[in-house]
Amino acid sequence: MTNHNPNSDNTTPSNGKESGAARTLSSEHRRTLQEESAIAPEIISERGYFTATDSAELEELGFAQFQRRVPALVIPVHGVNEECRFHRARPDNPREDADKPGKFTKYEQPAKTGVALDVSPRAHSALSDPSKRLWVVEGEKKADSLVSRGECAIDVLGVWSWKRDGLPLPDWDNIRLVGREILIAFDSDAARNAQVRLARSSLARYLKERGATVRIVKLRDGEDGSKVGVDDLLAAGGTVEDMLEVSEEFTGFEPGGRDWPVMEEEAFHGLVGDTVRVMEPNTEADPAGLLVELISAVGNVMGRGAYFKVEQDKHYCKINAVLVGETSKARKGTGLNRIRQFVKLVAKEWFEGCIASGLSSGEGLIHRLRDPDIEENEDGELEV
Repeated sequence: MTNHNPNSDNTTPSNGKESGAARTLSSEHRRTLQEESAIAPEIISERGYFTATDSAELEELGFAQFQRRVPALVIPVHGVNEECRFHRARPDNPREDADKPGKFTKYEQPAKTGVALDVSPRAHSALSDPSKRLWVVEGEKKADSLVSRGECAIDVLGVWSWKRDGLPLPDWDNIRLVGREILIAFDSDAARNAQVRLARSSLARYLKERGATVRIVKLRDGEDGSKVGVDDLLAAGGTVEDMLEVSEEFTGFEPGGRDWPVMEEEAFHGLVGDTVRVMEPNTEADPAGLLVELISAVGNVMGRGAYFKVEQDKHYCKINAVLVGETSKARKGTGLNRIRQFVKLVAKEWFEGCIASGLSSGEGLIHRLRDPDIEENEDGELEV
């Protein structure tokens, strides 16, 4: 592939709008990329990594004042059409996350830059070649590490960043997926992080529906329990073949980790299960939650009209369901809203008149179910 670096000595060029001086990569950042992420020098140059030592450099690239922490490794994000979409920065001294005390923001990104698939420059020419296997990983350095070994790799900038507003990114339309072998190699924390695992399964299902053969690469934690990514494994002497050996074909269902209960595939039987599977690639909600909410909603719509009879007992379709999950993280409401909008299509009156919220106590439930209070006022009118 042609080297897009205009500098004959392979010094990383400036990507700023106003700066005319060449931007360089510090020896420490170069060492980190080559030794800790196993990225070849020519791939480093083609990507355009550079070190920002002046906050003005980050200002040129659109970073807010609180994000301009230097020195920082700056990483150009290249889109599927080879253009530089925006830049991300990894400060040597990251700021503490205001919403999560004790946690630090490792990567900074300018506001309103959106979401995009990142493509290592040397991989662009292979995006349209289905005979070349495609890797999907977390982050630019991991993709560049694979590309350094002759592989075609793209990366997402967050496990859920392969889609936006619940829909797959249009970037996928620029990649030949039909008939292609795709390997999803997220970091090893997928084994213990339910959200990472759910994102991985949703992406795999989407790619499979687009006609690809998908394999899940299940990386293992380091001996000290630390998280391991593709670049960590390769930098430690691992090989592409090692990762292929720990990959499994995705058939439409991925068992969860030891700490996360997973609904058996048989539960997704029939029309209800098919409906959940259609929704699943486009939502962050857990498929088990979607299934329970859909069965509960449909049973409520049916009421006590339909039933199954076992001996002399009638079993109606209504169920009492309770979903338990961490507030603002478990996506209980996200899933419920998906189901509500679906059921609204066939039962608008139920949607508008049979859903109650705010039952925060036993008293609230009693009040909601009480018989109406009817009183006559001075004008003889009834008050409820």
